[in-house]
Amino acid sequence: MLKLYVNGELQGVKEVGKPINATGPMTIGRIKYRGNWTNYFPGMIDELTVWQRALGADSIVKDARLRDPATGKHAVEMVARWNPEDAQSGEVGDSSGYRRRLVLNSGVTVKEEYFDFNGTTGAATVAGPLVDDFGSFTVTAKADIDAEALAKQPNGYKAQVIGQRTSGYSSWGIWFEKTSARRIEEEGKPDDPFRTKYVVKGRWYFGRLSQDGSTASIGTDGVIESGSPVRLTGVHDAQSGTAALYMGDIRQGDPTDFSPLTSTGSLAVGKGFTKGEWGHHFPGRISRLRLWSGAMKDKEQVGHHILGKDY
Repeated sequence: MLKLYVNGELQGVKEVGKPINATGPMTIGRIKYRGNWTNYFPGMIDELTVWQRALGADSIVKDARLRDPATGKHAVEMVARWNPEDAQSGEVGDSSGYRRRLVLNSGVTVKEEYFDFNGTTGAATVAGPLVDDFGSFTVTAKADIDAEALAKQPNGYKAQVIGQRTSGYSSWGIWFEKTSARRIEEEGKPDDPFRTKYVVKGRWYFGRLSQDGSTASIGTDGVIESGSPVRLTGVHDAQSGTAALYMGDIRQGDPTDFSPLTSTGSLAVGKGFTKGEWGHHFPGRISRLRLWSGAMKDKEQVGHHILGKDY
């Protein structure tokens, strides 16, 4: 009997006849058919393990989670790392080692420590998908809302920081949903009697924007007010089928059930894809964009990888 598991989840079972007694070497990345090597694999293969026994379902889930034996934490591999200082001629180099260059459009201005998105056309994209949506992954970004620009949008507007898409809508993303805004007149200097300040309120989310505008997501514990940058981290744990959202190293509520959809298009920064078209433009500053294969386990691991180092 043959069984196929993907990311620790059983996909199918099939009865087979008596196995063939192999006499040649084990080969990776190709097969031999009628005396010729064929079906070469176009991509990367890693974490290969072979057992001389049939593993049970629990053992397969445990192996799929890939724990670091030294720390007991989930193993993670950085697959994308974009910093403003690596921008040149409208592109941003990927210092993770996987060489996925982020392409900026004319609505993005590169500053010394961040990317500034105009909130109407600004966006950056890279051919995707960058991670297996049905596998575990971790995504993080530092975001600072332009309150004056977002105040012009209606309540309920969703401004996406980063996300990966399918052919028609979102697979997963991090976004801010505006719930209210107000304008404050502050007393200023003698030559500037009044200064106008805008404050926007809403919640941050990690999950999926659907075709009809609804969401499958987890949000911050309470309403957030604009005024300072926040470090946002989304974690998808494929083995538990859940999503978690962190602000800094503080997890927001309990992980919620979540299943991303299969990505077929690009990963985008500063905009989101729903109803077959781009929208959900983010007005403000975004920096420290990182993406890992693997689900970070807890506060300590998030703090170590995202806050404890210059990632």
